[in-house]
Amino acid sequence: MKAKPRRRLLGALGCLWILASIGYGGYWVLSWVYEPVYAVNCLSNLKQIGQAHLAYAADHDDRFTPASRWMTNLKKVEPFRSRPEMLQCPDPREREPGYAMAIRMSARARSSIRNPSEEVLTFEVNGRSPNQSGDPRSAARFHPSYQFGFADGSVGKREGRQRPVK
Repeated sequence: MKAKPRRRLLGALGCLWILASIGYGGYWVLSWVYEPVYAVNCLSNLKQIGQAHLAYAADHDDRFTPASRWMTNLKKVEPFRSRPEMLQCPDPREREPGYAMAIRMSARARSSIRNPSEEVLTFEVNGRSPNQSGDPRSAARFHPSYQFGFADGSVGKREGRQRPVK
């Protein structure tokens, strides 16, 4: 006879948990479900940013945009002209992840890069101010892994505490 009250209690707690997740935006209750989604969205944004860098370089003597105004310049390139929100990581929590450009890639010619698939071009940082730049070793980790965009337009992750060597 004691099994029925336990089932009712577990059922009631389950219903309260679901209602709490709906009522409070759901993130704090179901964060284990949403985290991979935000990580994939940020990785997708980094891929789009890399493609926009390549499109910008193709139109400007095969040189990347200057780091001091990279985000401003990329907003003139599709798809960011119509969707500028892609330049921000879609993380709804109180953290403020953003993207930055590697300072050593500023106005650099693509032909001068030996291994573009290993040279970090963009990375995640803390803060959403426009036109951020810096050293990729200062990358912030908002997901289970560090996420980077490379000079050939590809993206990649470094698990745990690993940061890029270059």
